[in-house]
Amino acid sequence: MTSTAKPRKTDPQIAFEVMGKAWRDGTLATLLACLMLAVALIGFRPISIDYDPDYLTKGDPLNQMGWGAMMVLSVVAGLLMADARRLYALLSPWWLLLIAMVLLSVMRTPDPMGAFRGVAFSIIGIGAIMVILSLPRTQAQMATVLAFAALSLLSLSYFAVFAFPQSGIHQTGGFEDQHAGLWRGIYPHKNVAGPVAACTLFVGLYLLRLGRPVIGGIVFVLATIFVLKTGSKTTLGLLGISIFMVLLPSWTGFRRYLPAIFLVAVAALALATLGIVFIEPLKNWMSSVAPTFSYTGRTTLWDFGGRMAMERPWTGYGYGNFWQTPLVLEAEAHFDERWDFRRIGDSHSGYIDTMLMGGFPALGITLFAIWVAPMADYVRVPQLRQNILFADLMIMIVIFTALNGFLETFFFNRADPVWIYMLLGCFGLRIASRFVLHENGPPG
Repeated sequence: MTSTAKPRKTDPQIAFEVMGKAWRDGTLATLLACLMLAVALIGFRPISIDYDPDYLTKGDPLNQMGWGAMMVLSVVAGLLMADARRLYALLSPWWLLLIAMVLLSVMRTPDPMGAFRGVAFSIIGIGAIMVILSLPRTQAQMATVLAFAALSLLSLSYFAVFAFPQSGIHQTGGFEDQHAGLWRGIYPHKNVAGPVAACTLFVGLYLLRLGRPVIGGIVFVLATIFVLKTGSKTTLGLLGISIFMVLLPSWTGFRRYLPAIFLVAVAALALATLGIVFIEPLKNWMSSVAPTFSYTGRTTLWDFGGRMAMERPWTGYGYGNFWQTPLVLEAEAHFDERWDFRRIGDSHSGYIDTMLMGGFPALGITLFAIWVAPMADYVRVPQLRQNILFADLMIMIVIFTALNGFLETFFFNRADPVWIYMLLGCFGLRIASRFVLHENGPPG
């Protein structure tokens, strides 16, 4: 007698079928993208008790192993899971030229191999973001990736504030006592934590506009509180400007004018920051109106960095080969200035530090990559709901980080989460402008 009963599946067979389905519908790829973006924004050593101005450039075995693993993961995921069309679309000629320029600047350093390690990890960060944007199959999955990364970094930051306040909150008795009591979460300094929280707030706003009120509201509220607790008026102001610049033209039907609005904002901030240092009439006017105004001592760094950059305007000094080198450490001290630039790790201006790295050629290519190309992509975005909402998020991030670059240095630094967010914004706009995005289907 033969049995007609259907044979029962074994546990390994069930597990294999579940894994196969997760592979086909993009669930595994989405989970991997969640992990990669969260780690890229959080870092491999998130808790820092003592602020070190060189923390972004110092060698750290854990960071080196972590970014090495990120490279392997990016290559494997890019080959096996990522959408090849999107990866190809993300190969921007401006970014390729910029990478080549940075690599060239390595050759002008006394220790090319040491500088190359830093550049290599920066390139890994760029590649990781390209893969992350190519892994989710649908915009719903992309939203999940963004929400997971946002909640992860916010949860850990709040945990650091309340469970380890000596780490999550600036303390007295150390470097920059004036920041005591201000939140920094899992990051080494409030000047990193504030911009990261601001970009995370944009993610919350995107989730709200997408129709995810619970998760979007949680991210938005937590990020807003954190920005306020960092005490950064500059971050708060740039955050509001970025949202206003994007949403108002979008709501009034003037989206195509955003590049012009951005140009005006950039010019105004450039005059208000670097202009009062290098343009003599503005400098004299500011000295008469507010003689002690210095952006918390930044004008000292801008003046010194700018003068030194003009000594090598076409070549620069090489990647990471200016601050904290004998050229600066052995310079004459200026005791009447707010800051002693011999103790500083950067100029607090990404644009001046780009000049110091590679001169006018590096600065010009950088401006095309982070200003011109994203704006060109934005005006080409299809007028479809998913494309518009995603592009609005990405351009908010680009505008905020580009403006913040006048006051902080984070360009080309793989360890800085603000740089990771800027990469996400620039490359995300290429996706939004080149594909028709669907909430529950692959891009067309």
